[in-house]
Amino acid sequence: MPAIITDQYRILNAETFVDSFVGIGTTGKNNYYTFLGHPKPGNISDDIGYGDIRWTTEPPNPIDNFNQENRYHDSMLFLKKITSSDVRRVIPRINWQSGTIYEMYKNNYSSTNRTSQTATSGLYGSNYYVLTSEFKVYLCINNGSDPENPKGKTIAEKSQFLLQNPKLRNLLFSEPRGGVFKHYNLLLPAINKSADFGWIIMEPIFNPPMSGSNAICVTNVIFETGMKKMKEPFSDLILEAPGGLIKTRAYCSNGKVTKVELQNLPSFVYKTDCKLEVPDLGTFKVDIAFGGDSFVIIDSEQLGFSLIGSEASDLVKLGNRITDLANEQIGFKHPEIKEWQHISFCQFTLPIYRDKNNRTIGKNTVVVKPGKLDRSPTGTGCSARMALLYEKGTLKKSDKFVGQSILETEFECWIKDSFQKEGHNYIIPVVTGSAWITGHHSYLVDKTDPFKEGFKLSDTWPNYWNNNDFFIFSLNQSYLWN
Repeated sequence: MPAIITDQYRILNAETFVDSFVGIGTTGKNNYYTFLGHPKPGNISDDIGYGDIRWTTEPPNPIDNFNQENRYHDSMLFLKKITSSDVRRVIPRINWQSGTIYEMYKNNYSSTNRTSQTATSGLYGSNYYVLTSEFKVYLCINNGSDPENPKGKTIAEKSQFLLQNPKLRNLLFSEPRGGVFKHYNLLLPAINKSADFGWIIMEPIFNPPMSGSNAICVTNVIFETGMKKMKEPFSDLILEAPGGLIKTRAYCSNGKVTKVELQNLPSFVYKTDCKLEVPDLGTFKVDIAFGGDSFVIIDSEQLGFSLIGSEASDLVKLGNRITDLANEQIGFKHPEIKEWQHISFCQFTLPIYRDKNNRTIGKNTVVVKPGKLDRSPTGTGCSARMALLYEKGTLKKSDKFVGQSILETEFECWIKDSFQKEGHNYIIPVVTGSAWITGHHSYLVDKTDPFKEGFKLSDTWPNYWNNNDFFIFSLNQSYLWN
């Protein structure tokens, strides 16, 4: 009758072996030793392989007899008695490898519900955890095989899937786990073979083609957590974003990322010097530009703003109005990213000036729907503004541009290259900034929780109507990538 060795039996065997060490040194019944033998025992008979020079690479199979046991003793160099403190139950070491899809950690695998990658009936023996180069262990919670995880043949399609199936978005952005001020970055196996990771940026309303500040944060996390081995003085990375490949370089010292330099998507000006009618306020001149995402850019001095923290609430309210009005009166269509047919953000700017190092300084703040200011100088916003300054002849290739946020933080930027295509002047922007890891978080959902996907209220989510993800402000179908 064939034997059936179950996972539970293997675990029991291991537990029994460990338990057998209890009482060592007192009962005298369970004495275990380990020894090291000489690799070339000398002139011992060859009848079982001892004395064979090949023993260094082809050790003989053990034979259960007294002669062999004596030969063990003859070749023994030293031995050590094993105690209970020397014994541990261990699991196989599984090293993190970029592009590898691991099993999802679940407790309900069975013969009728097998794992997605190896079709095993349980977690035992499955690759559901990894060890990084920094000896940190990660469980695989999602691997894209679950219906609730992003599907699609491209990263852009996966990003669109998350917009059309908002369960994960609701869970992360809603209270009590999230808020309107948060962004989330999902790392996936890359589809493009030249990329290290697939990457989806989730903002409160949109999943943008690219985000500069998020790229800086993600690069920092990947190297400082050991997802990719850090090399000093710099480490390179390629992220596959919905809008295309993003090259980043992390400058590293003493195991830390000190700054990140990224090469953004080609950026261009869509329209300049457009008239925008704002009811009750008047007519203003604006520009429309793309820097990895789409912006309506307006001089804040036209509106009486100085871009300081106390103006944040008023800037958000007016910025949302300007974004909606710009979509209605002007619009935007990306010539290559067909899914991006709207203006995402309003960028308020102050006039540029030159510092003593001949750098062009430009303060800005960007309004992110449904209602917050970007805390960073906005990498895509800096790219869009550089494209505008280049278009107007204010900024040349290789000129240094410093984008300042409402918090006075800075991104150092420059134009790497430029070209013309389909009637637009494109630039290749480079943006440099820094990020810091502030914590490691686990989000949990209790099956008895009546708000499993969280909740939203209009005191923190501007213009929020109810808990069914319906917003009062106007949204074109294109906003949802339809």
